Amino acid sequence: MKYLASLLLATSLVSTPICTAQAEPIAQFEISNISNNLFSFSPDGAVFASIVDVDKVPQMELHNSETGELITRSTQSVSGTFSPAWTSDGHGLYTEGGGQEQMLHWDGKKWNLLDLKGIEFGLFSFGRAELSADATMLSVDNFKTDISIVRLANQSWQLLDTQEEISDLAIWSPDGRYLATGHGGTVILWDAKKLHEVRRFEGLVPDNDYNRFTSIDTLDWSPSGQYLAIGTPIGNGYLVDLENTEADPIDLLGDFTSVSQLQWVLKTGLFWQEQEVLIYKASNEKVHEDHLLWYDPEDNDVIYDHMVGPQSPLLFIGGNFLVQTLIGSGKAVVQTEMPDLVRQISINYISVIEPDGNSVRKKLPDNFRGMAISPDGRFIVIREYVDNRVQKASLWDFDTFMDEL
Repeated sequence: MKYLASLLLATSLVSTPICTAQAEPIAQFEISNISNNLFSFSPDGAVFASIVDVDKVPQMELHNSETGELITRSTQSVSGTFSPAWTSDGHGLYTEGGGQEQMLHWDGKKWNLLDLKGIEFGLFSFGRAELSADATMLSVDNFKTDISIVRLANQSWQLLDTQEEISDLAIWSPDGRYLATGHGGTVILWDAKKLHEVRRFEGLVPDNDYNRFTSIDTLDWSPSGQYLAIGTPIGNGYLVDLENTEADPIDLLGDFTSVSQLQWVLKTGLFWQEQEVLIYKASNEKVHEDHLLWYDPEDNDVIYDHMVGPQSPLLFIGGNFLVQTLIGSGKAVVQTEMPDLVRQISINYISVIEPDGNSVRKKLPDNFRGMAISPDGRFIVIREYVDNRVQKASLWDFDTFMDEL
């Protein structure tokens, strides 16, 4: 035994440690200092869009998500007033052109410039553009608080006549039946072909001076187009069932004081057969708790309830709690920002939460400034500051990125 112990000790002293090579991102590239809204994956996750400064002129770049290779760069400048509108197959997109009356179209092979005389896109990157289900019309909502409808065949456009002072956003239903628009405390459903009003939901925000300028900040259709989720910045949440045309919106608040981050997943499997599920954050400020709920609209019931921890004081002074759902798996990816009181900085974390209760939580890099995840959950792009506050984007395989944290 003494000999064996000596041999083991000698072996341990001369053994060479096993070194595991550090994984690298698929690609890294500099990007413009822009809103994270303009970090965008195509619907199938195969292409990633970002904006880069070329000789101080902002241009849009498209990268292959699998390889990181540059597919194309726009032939005209883009100002980033709204997030790009992807075609459903991910092979094309529309974005704002270099002028206030122009739009750029990437058709999968080349860039085309559309002239839209008289249209105005606003000044800030708070809006979005979205294609109708049949790809014949484009809705544009923006900081100018109006909604423009572009008919692509003849490059004409019109303002949507909402009869409302403020217009927040517009979303086409995936089944091609409706356009939903938000206006303060009101949501309007329009016939997607004729653009006439079908139904109006009012009083979604309490009518008082405090809520006078509150907007509708979430309109999210379920994959089938049967359900519409509605959210506001002050924590109201509703669900509309379009198969029940006479029913009032379902109030999702329940015993909670606020709900937010409403997003859909579609889970196929032994227990969920093509089941549409709504995931949202629910908070109870009375006991300072945050939950993530998986809600079944067919049974009007919460399937899963995950308490994601006590509320952070930082959440009330600019901290983040951002949810992105992975539509085909039923998972939710959550980015949270928490205070480090010792170093007097904020620390960002990323969590992957599954509906069966399994979860993984990892700390993000200190220079983290934002992220986007492909809808299929295969890829993630991280926005980071480097020397001299230059921003770069790091494109990763999602599983590899999580393993490296």
